[in-house]
Amino acid sequence: METIAINLLTWDRDTWPRSKAEPSAATVEAYKQALEAGANFPAIEVQDVANYPNGNDGKMDATLIIDGVHRWHAYKESDRKEIDTLAWIEERIDYEDRFIDIILHAAERNAEHGDRTSDGDKKATARTIATRDTDGKYTEQQIADKLKVSRRTVNDWIGDIRAKQKAGRDALIHKLNILGWTQTEIGECSEISQGRVAQIISSGDFAKINNFVEQGAGMLWIAEHYGLDLTTAWALRLREMTDEERMEKLVITIKKYNVWNYTGAHDLMGNADGFSGRVPGEIVVNALYWFTNRGDRILDPMAGSGTTLDACLLMGRRCYGYDLHPQRSDIIANDIRDGYPEGIKRPDFIFVDPPYWNMKAYNEEEEEPMGLEEFHALLHSLATHSYALLGNGGKMAVLMGNQAAHKWLPEGVSRLDHIQTVYETFAAAGFQKAWSVWVPMPTEGAQRWAQAEWNEHRMAEITRELSIWEK
Repeated sequence: METIAINLLTWDRDTWPRSKAEPSAATVEAYKQALEAGANFPAIEVQDVANYPNGNDGKMDATLIIDGVHRWHAYKESDRKEIDTLAWIEERIDYEDRFIDIILHAAERNAEHGDRTSDGDKKATARTIATRDTDGKYTEQQIADKLKVSRRTVNDWIGDIRAKQKAGRDALIHKLNILGWTQTEIGECSEISQGRVAQIISSGDFAKINNFVEQGAGMLWIAEHYGLDLTTAWALRLREMTDEERMEKLVITIKKYNVWNYTGAHDLMGNADGFSGRVPGEIVVNALYWFTNRGDRILDPMAGSGTTLDACLLMGRRCYGYDLHPQRSDIIANDIRDGYPEGIKRPDFIFVDPPYWNMKAYNEEEEEPMGLEEFHALLHSLATHSYALLGNGGKMAVLMGNQAAHKWLPEGVSRLDHIQTVYETFAAAGFQKAWSVWVPMPTEGAQRWAQAEWNEHRMAEITRELSIWEK
C-alpha cells in the first residue's frame, strides 16, 4: 500500500467502465458523510501508465484510478490531500498497448463491490472492447468472466460488431488471394493461421455474382451481400474477362496514343480521404494494359492510397504494395530508401508515382517537407534498388512532372526539370528508356494553382510524363 497525493491521480473516463459521464452524486455524498463520521475505506486501485494522452496531441506518464473513482471524489470533496492506493501491476505499462486489459480489469473490479456496474454499463464496456479488439484476441468467454455475465449475454451484446469484423477480415483475405499473395502471407497479414485462411478462401462462393447482375442487382448490393468492398466485388465479377472487356465494364478508355488525358480519379481505385492528389486509376490500368500481361507480378514501392493495388485487382494482376506509412491493411510497411524487404518476390513490372520534393514530408514524423537534395536521393534509391530487384526484361513506370509554379520553387529558381532528373537517375542506374507517355494534369484541378501564375504572366506547366524503363 502507498499513500499518494490526490491531485497526482488521473481519472480516465475512457477506461472507466460506466456509461454515465459523471460518478453517482448520491454514492459520492454517502461516502463523504461516512468519511466525516470517521469511517475507513479500502485503498483504491491504481496503475502507472506510459504514453497516456495529455490532451495536447502529446503523451505523458500518469497514474490512473482503476477502481475507486467514487471514493476518490469523496476524498476530494472532504478536502483530503492524500489517499491510500494499491497498484494493480507493479511496473509501469503502456496505455495504448494495454488499454483493453485496463478496462477489463476495471470492469471486473467495479462489478464486484461498491456501487456495482449495471447491465447497461457492462454492455457499453463489452462493445468498447469488441470495437477496439479488431483482431479478436479477447473471446466472448473472457469478456463474460470479467463482467460477471454469461457468454451468451456478451454474444448478444457484441455479435453485430464481431460479424462486421469477421466480414472485413474475410474480405481482406479474398482480396489478397486475388492479388496473388500466398496463404502464409495472408495469414501473417490477417493474424490467423494458414489453415484458417485456406478454409475462408475455399468457402467463398462467388459463382452467383454474374447471375445477380443478370437479374438486375447492382454491384453495391452484391458487395454488401458478400461482405466485400466494392472493388473486390468488381474484381470477382470481371475475373473471366479479357483486359478489353474489363476496361469496357469499368468505363475506362483504352488510350491508343501516348497522350493519356483523364479528368478525374476512378472511384474504384485508391482512397480519396487524405489523398486528394492521388494518381487516376485509369493511368495505372492503361499502363497494365500496354506493358504487362495477365498474371504478371506488379509492385508499387510508394503505394500511398492503394491505387496500383486496386488497378491490379481489377485487371487480374498479382500485386504487392509498400509504403513508409501504410494507410491500408493491404499495404506493407517499408522505406524504399533502405531498399526492398528481404525475400521479396521478383516483379515483372514496377509502377511508382513518387512524392514531390516540397509537397509533403516523406517521413510523416518530420514537420517540414523533404528538401530538394532529399528528393533527389529518394529518386536515386528508388532507381538503384528497383534495378537490382527486376530481372532482365523487367519494366518500370515512373510518373513525374516538372515544377514551374512560383509557389513551389526555391528562391532564385525559375523551373525544376524533374523529368530530366528522372532520365539521368534511371539511366545511371542501368535502365534503358522504352517509352514516353504524356499525362497532362486535369485542367480543372490545375486551375486552382495555375491562376496565380497567369496573373503574373507566367505560363503554368501541367504536363507529366509516364516514363517506361526496361532492364
